[in-house]
Amino acid sequence: MQRRFIGEMDDDFLSKTVIDVKGVGRTLVILGDSSSRRPEVIHLIASLSGAVEVVLSPGGVPEFDDFRRIRLTADPAEPGCVVAIGGGRVLDIGKMLATWPADPDTLKTAVEGGQSLARRIPLVAVPTTAGSGSESTPFAVVYLHGRKHSLDHPTLLPDVAVVDYRLMAAVPRPAAAAAGLDVLCQCIESLLSRRTTPASGRDARRGLILAMGGLQGAMAREARSMRRMALAANLGGRAIAVTRTTIPHALSYPLSYRYGLAHGHAVALSMGRYLEQFGRSLSNSSGLRPWSDAYGFVLSVLGSAGPSDVAPVWTRLVEGVGLPSTLAALGISRTDADDQTRAYDRSRFANSPMPAQSVDVPALFD
Repeated sequence: MQRRFIGEMDDDFLSKTVIDVKGVGRTLVILGDSSSRRPEVIHLIASLSGAVEVVLSPGGVPEFDDFRRIRLTADPAEPGCVVAIGGGRVLDIGKMLATWPADPDTLKTAVEGGQSLARRIPLVAVPTTAGSGSESTPFAVVYLHGRKHSLDHPTLLPDVAVVDYRLMAAVPRPAAAAAGLDVLCQCIESLLSRRTTPASGRDARRGLILAMGGLQGAMAREARSMRRMALAANLGGRAIAVTRTTIPHALSYPLSYRYGLAHGHAVALSMGRYLEQFGRSLSNSSGLRPWSDAYGFVLSVLGSAGPSDVAPVWTRLVEGVGLPSTLAALGISRTDADDQTRAYDRSRFANSPMPAQSVDVPALFD
């Protein structure tokens, strides 16, 4: 079972945590480039005892070639622990590093075959954004030849998740906005999923309430709101660890890869119309009735009166955190976007209780 710490770390907390889980060998720390220049992160690394190796992950989506480069340029000896400090991308590459294959291409072969590798090395995840909740999920995203793949294995769940909202205070406003939208989308998709359980439903409901109450304040760097968002992100991650994501996430990955959109922003572009279509299908299909209560809860938290106004309510929410809400506002043509989203992850569509044939994908981006 994962150990989770959600709060404010003492100066030596991370060092003690690593000592508790570490095997023989050095501590391998992976950071995002921007995190590596932040004083509070530098202080965390300096607190670690024993031999420490630091490697940097570039920005953008998590590419297999990035993992391969880091694995081949790092000390070849197996580390005693991997510590990943960063956003979802960094945490995902940290999970890959913790599998520590002798030949990095072993991971590539597994990805191409729709398989995953078991984690071999203790892993501590320290998020610096309130978004993906990757610190509490057993999967990682990796792109290979421009196509998104998911590594999914129970052992990829980090041994310890350390969530300290203060590490999220320096995130640029657009990145914080996109991360916050990702929290909302993950909670919504988890609630409206075929795989929802009572436990995942409780986490998703609580996460959605916290995120809606904390998003605007977190953008203004209010400590109480940032704590709420940090907890909401972790709850959302725990919820999708059970249910996985659905249609808006499936459509987001090609957009992030092709246009460089932040992940949460790309997901949010289709969420409003998705909720509209879900509500209309709910009124026309008895097969969706088990999700009626969850759908009503989502609309209530968002402040929507029903399917007819949920899309504009969502648009105001996205624009209210300073992000464009449409493809046109981003300078992306519908034709080009349609070409990109044809490469969506069909397995995520199957997680939605909406029959795939009833989803009007182009209309989701109107």
